[in-house]
Amino acid sequence: MIIEKAFRRYWIEPRQRAGEEKLSEFFSAQIHQHTKDSLEARKLALLWLIRAQENDRHEGMGFDRAYNLRTQSWDLPYPETTGYIIPSFLSQDEVFPALGLRTKAIEAGEWLKSTQFKSGAICSKQWFKGNDVPSVFNTGMVLHGYTSLCEHGEASSFLKNAIQAADWITAQQDADGAWRINSFNNRPHSYYTMVAWALIRFGMWSNSFKYVEAGKGNLKWTLSNQNVGGWIDHLGFNSSQFATTHTIAYSAQGLAESGLILGNEDYIESAENLIRPLNKQFKKDGFLSGEFNQEWIPRGMIYKNGLNLQRDRGPWECMTGTAQTSCTNWALHSATKKAEYLSAAKSMNSHLNKHQILSKDLNLNGGISGSWPLHGPYDTLCLPNHAAKFFIDALSKD
Repeated sequence: MIIEKAFRRYWIEPRQRAGEEKLSEFFSAQIHQHTKDSLEARKLALLWLIRAQENDRHEGMGFDRAYNLRTQSWDLPYPETTGYIIPSFLSQDEVFPALGLRTKAIEAGEWLKSTQFKSGAICSKQWFKGNDVPSVFNTGMVLHGYTSLCEHGEASSFLKNAIQAADWITAQQDADGAWRINSFNNRPHSYYTMVAWALIRFGMWSNSFKYVEAGKGNLKWTLSNQNVGGWIDHLGFNSSQFATTHTIAYSAQGLAESGLILGNEDYIESAENLIRPLNKQFKKDGFLSGEFNQEWIPRGMIYKNGLNLQRDRGPWECMTGTAQTSCTNWALHSATKKAEYLSAAKSMNSHLNKHQILSKDLNLNGGISGSWPLHGPYDTLCLPNHAAKFFIDALSKD
């Protein structure tokens, strides 16, 4: 086992990274990017997501997680992101009536119902027959989808499933408001504010205030973990001192959106304190670094080479995280009317627009990469569907 690990660390991984950089250069040379107006950019991203839903990689109408540039194929469908793509499709249906987005959102919801466990839970990671591992976060993101469908007149089809999902989520919650059981890596995460937001949304719509209280319980726990610099403990996927902008912005958006619904200034202020350091770095450097520590120091692409020496391969950006940060800025501007958030959101949208992929290959055209450069550490050499989702959400406010 030790020999195998050493062989992988010192021989395989450095060569794999070298191959990824070459692939990144190859695909980057084929990508054409130019500034588009918001409407055109959103339509291209929606068409790309439709392709993620309708290609023949799988049965049903879930959204495939990503297009993988290494294999030049679509990944398996992802219930988590399918859940929160539904609100994006419903919100854009009247803007792009020819795309049939409402119908596709309903079909996605029906697919989610077919994957939901009897307990009300949704599976962890991607869906395949036999995946019976439940996930609090994924169930929360599907609850967002069910709630939006109910709000758009489809309660007769989705209310029962929404209740089952909400009941299961609240049953997993610890007394302090955090989720540990059936959470990612079985540890608490601050970015589960997105789950709290889902419970609050559904609870307010359905007048079921036990769900609102459960969401507020999680937000109280989250606020208790915030320090004077804005950082919140447990921001990342694991115990690392660094967190990606993906999870940082998840945490901020859940706080901001919940604060908007409930009119709670504490949640809004917490989101402000979390998002301002990101805005500051973006304004300074013209892009948003993909990873930060609690001192708000960004980290480049750090890898160990064949001699086990750390090497910084340069700055990188988590494009999904940048889009989410823009979404949070829009929510904070709506809540506070402060010009700083409007300015940041518009600047980030312009930056994101220039990074939307244009290609003759329909599997690429309109997508957003996980990282920039493409070989960056988040969703390496992939176009994830959630990057396109948050890109659409951000541009829809512009």
